[in-house]
Amino acid sequence: MLELTAQALLGNDFHAFEPHFHLPHRIETAESKRTLRTRDDLLAVFVQVAADYKRRG
Repeated sequence: MLELTAQALLGNDFHAFEPHFHLPHRIETAESKRTLRTRDDLLAVFVQVAADYKRRG
């Protein structure tokens, strides 16, 4: 699953990414905790992470 979601992020392909997550979905980082409740929540995180991957190369 990690390989598929990474490919989706690197390819900016939300439709390939989305099926791997069930809502609600809890995300925790060192800085914050967040529960994704809607498809729009998941899309927002996808866009942020994909942009970060692109920025980092």
